[in-house]
Amino acid sequence: MEQENCARIKIFLSYQWNSQKNVKKIYSELVNFENVDVFMDIYKIKAGMNLYSCLASNIQQADVLLACVSRDYVKSKNCEREIIYADAFNKPIIPLYIEKIPIPELGSIGFVLVRERFCSFYR
Repeated sequence: MEQENCARIKIFLSYQWNSQKNVKKIYSELVNFENVDVFMDIYKIKAGMNLYSCLASNIQQADVLLACVSRDYVKSKNCEREIIYADAFNKPIIPLYIEKIPIPELGSIGFVLVRERFCSFYR
């Protein structure tokens, strides 16, 4: 039987810490898929590691950035940096809205997010 060579997809989870409980659930589901590597800072960055260096290198290595967008996310400078950095490397960005947010309230990251297809993960 011929063995299939499936490339692993690397997903970078971008989120604001106040959404961590919900994002952990998303992470738990994603890691169950074969051939999927998921980067979530709390599981991959250890004490003593340079935070920004780790984030930058993992965004560069990612095949896609999954942006878990909440009201706190659009206000976060660190989340904005992740979006801008991923965009600079032409990484596909998938906005996953975990709260309903009108486009005018997306702020500066709206320039990147509004051109992407998105998923809604809120009620």
